Amino acid sequence: MNKIQNRVKLIGHLGADPEIRTLESGRKVANFRIATNSFYTNDKGERVEDTQWHPIVAWGQARRNQRKTPHKRQKSCCRR
Repeated sequence: MNKIQNRVKLIGHLGADPEIRTLESGRKVANFRIATNSFYTNDKGERVEDTQWHPIVAWGQARRNQRKTPHKRQKSCCRR
């Protein structure tokens, strides 16, 4: 069977400082949300901004990289 792998790159702003927890097994995990904005023009010719929130759970190397941008409202990139 072929292995299917999807890649996503989100660039947006952190909604809050990442919550980093240590599990009973000793592994660390970071939880945070990234907001992305898109703009479009509606039927009336008005520019409309649409904000979507993406919940992220980062383990291992991805969690360690997240420490580089740990502050609310700071621009962040998440790739997987």
